[in-house]
Amino acid sequence: MDQPPHCGLLFAGTHELEQIFTRQALELEQWRSRFHAGQALPGISEEEAADIVHSELGVGLSQRKLQKLISKSRITDLRNGGQHSYVSARRLFWVIRELQAVARAGTAGGAF
Repeated sequence: MDQPPHCGLLFAGTHELEQIFTRQALELEQWRSRFHAGQALPGISEEEAADIVHSELGVGLSQRKLQKLISKSRITDLRNGGQHSYVSARRLFWVIRELQAVARAGTAGGAF
């Protein structure tokens, strides 16, 4: 914001982003001095997670498998003594990609 066009930056990351700036204050001194506010955002809801899973994998998933997939994507936020947990969209997509890779490998293996 020192020079035109006077725009700011928005950092988005894990809940540890602010701690990274604090831990590495010497290396990130210029960045840290410009860090003015932080806002923790909630994770996605289980309903949103289910919608994502259905759009990526189709609707043929049983409720039990869906809940297992969502529970693998749940993270406990340790900043507040582990009292807050949420569904991580990033982890959800990792789990979905793993399932898709396994399905592709199974299909390719069956072709031989």
